[in-house]
Amino acid sequence: MNVSKFFARPKTVAAEMRDEFVELVEIRRRSKAAVISAKKIAFERNQRWVDWIGEILIDEKGKIPGTWVGRNFAYKPIAVKSSANLLEENLKVRVVRAFSTYLAGAAVE
Repeated sequence: MNVSKFFARPKTVAAEMRDEFVELVEIRRRSKAAVISAKKIAFERNQRWVDWIGEILIDEKGKIPGTWVGRNFAYKPIAVKSSANLLEENLKVRVVRAFSTYLAGAAVE
């Protein structure tokens, strides 16, 4: 989900609606509330993936050294720990934890 603050683009009808503008403080409050709500919903949806077992394709290094990120059939990012180079490898994993932006997995034999 992309949460963007509204602003009236120049040379549009909205740009001429000066009396109907929402104050900047209110725009920031609404934006913050939307981001919090989006993260909560994403976390709740990702929790449904906990205990899922399946195959992922590792397509990037993780942000934390020793981690890799792969994606499953639904393109969900799943981070796994490994000291080996897993780039472009297929790996069978079990999702062990959910976050709002990704899942954490462990390799399954």
